[in-house]
Amino acid sequence: MVKGNIFKIGFVAILLVVFIGFGIMLTNVTIYTTTDLESQQIIEENDNYYLLLDGRKLKISENSLKHLELDKFPTYKLTYSYNKLIENKGKVLRLEVYGKQVP
Repeated sequence: MVKGNIFKIGFVAILLVVFIGFGIMLTNVTIYTTTDLESQQIIEENDNYYLLLDGRKLKISENSLKHLELDKFPTYKLTYSYNKLIENKGKVLRLEVYGKQVP
């Protein structure tokens, strides 16, 4: 009797974790866009850098920041992701200059 109850509780717990995991995965959104960036959109907080875009605070790597040349190239192709459950935060996945000719 006790073993049956433990099995039922364990099964329900595992099922709950799986459903929560799938729910989180299904609420992830990836955006591909072309946009003009300005230096005011980049902020630093607690040794992390963020890009403010479309009402979201997108974490951006220092490596990506080093490649920004906003004075020469203001327009960028940008790929970022966020979770619908946590709308104001996200992460920049890819950032490249729009229209730059590669020699």
